[in-house]
Amino acid sequence: AQASVCSCFPTFFLGRNMSSSVKKIVVDPLRGAVGFFAALVAIPFIVGPVRLIRGESAKEIKPEVKTMANMSKVMYEECEHRETEARKHGWNLLHPFNWPKYAMFTKGSVLLVAFQGTKECPDFKHNAMIFFNLNDSIPLDEVKSDLWRALRIRPDITEIQVTGHSLGGTRAALLAKWGKENPHLRLNISGHIFNPGSMWDLDKFLTEELLTGVVAHHVVGDVLSAGWSKSRMVNYRPRVRDVHSLDTFLNA
Repeated sequence: AQASVCSCFPTFFLGRNMSSSVKKIVVDPLRGAVGFFAALVAIPFIVGPVRLIRGESAKEIKPEVKTMANMSKVMYEECEHRETEARKHGWNLLHPFNWPKYAMFTKGSVLLVAFQGTKECPDFKHNAMIFFNLNDSIPLDEVKSDLWRALRIRPDITEIQVTGHSLGGTRAALLAKWGKENPHLRLNISGHIFNPGSMWDLDKFLTEELLTGVVAHHVVGDVLSAGWSKSRMVNYRPRVRDVHSLDTFLNA
């Protein structure tokens, strides 16, 4: 009986042979909790110092990356101001896709889906989902539907890019992941996201399969994005006091 119980524990912990609902409600948060406490040691005391030593200077940031940082900042503007601000960076707002939490822009045959970061109280619900390892529960149905509509309006689109800061960066990565896994969306998807919100989960940090084409830009010292594990991450040495803000990238 003891061997039976012991053999069942890793099966339970890894979520094998379980219904998806039980795994989502019980196993994923449990693994996240264990990974979080392990990460409390590994990330600040091992990973962080290495990142600081090897971190890049934001002064060397590429122009296209800085443009995406600026477009992420545009998303914090009120909807009526985004069109003017986006044109300053070479992007045209694609009407009618201009909503508080996301908007779509075009440049030639490229479609950019940009997301707003945390700005209002309801956003903290989604931040809590990230903290409890429930990223995949963040709703994106509306933006997915609008993306299909946008592609019907602009059939000449050949590439999709995503961007966003903080919670917006997490949303952007989730949309890119969905797009790359969708067999009906046969377009190249890439993007740059900035200090994306992430759970400190050593399990995922060490084992999660990286999303190709999307690059996360992280300022060393920002605890909200330090555990990012979903895509390749470029680390930068801090230049301003508020390491979570976009200022490190915009003032380079």
